Amino acid sequence: MVRLPADGPDEAEVLDLAARNGLALSGLAEHWHRPEPGHIKGLIIGYGAPSESGYRPALGVLAKVLEEAYG
Repeated sequence: MVRLPADGPDEAEVLDLAARNGLALSGLAEHWHRPEPGHIKGLIIGYGAPSESGYRPALGVLAKVLEEAYG
């Protein structure tokens, strides 16, 4: 999980940006029983890991997405 800053784009915007860059992530909002303002924002990276050769590039894309969203 990556916790997102409260003062920035919402999860949906970051998830959209991630998807446009080829990353399949989900957000914490879909796991709240009743999503409300003020809940922690975050990205769920996944329960599995990419292949060893794909791990570093995937982290690079994630870093790019977060820099673009919050940079």
